[in-house]
Amino acid sequence: EPVDDFTEDLLDALAADEVPLSSMETQAVFVKSENPDEVLEPRVAYTNFQSVEEMRQKYRLHASDTGSAQVQIAVLTARIQYMTAHMQKNKKDYASLRGLTAMVVRRRKLLEYLLREDLDEFNRITSELNIRTNQLMKPKLQGARGRRT
Repeated sequence: EPVDDFTEDLLDALAADEVPLSSMETQAVFVKSENPDEVLEPRVAYTNFQSVEEMRQKYRLHASDTGSAQVQIAVLTARIQYMTAHMQKNKKDYASLRGLTAMVVRRRKLLEYLLREDLDEFNRITSELNIRTNQLMKPKLQGARGRRT
């Protein structure tokens, strides 16, 4: 029966200690089925995913670090760059504009935290990621009417 053959093949494949496709370290190559010699450009979302993962690997403090302020700032910077390019092409995409604004605000808050806690790390990360800091360095306005106190 064909079902038993399939089950046996599946069990044989699971029993063999082969590396699964998802954990292969080689770079993905995209080709058309009609012309396998022509290499296609990867999709923008895929390159965005790669840049986010690259930032995550570069700025982590330890092996399983995904939540430190440095990693979050780096990942948000990659996502902001992607969304900025998207917004330049799609000027009337207001839903994405709202998401982009939220990402910028979240990154600014994380940068303010890093500025308070670790000035050297703040300077290192902003220079490496080319983040403008002139607005962050200004003293905050206090009070209901924005007066300096």
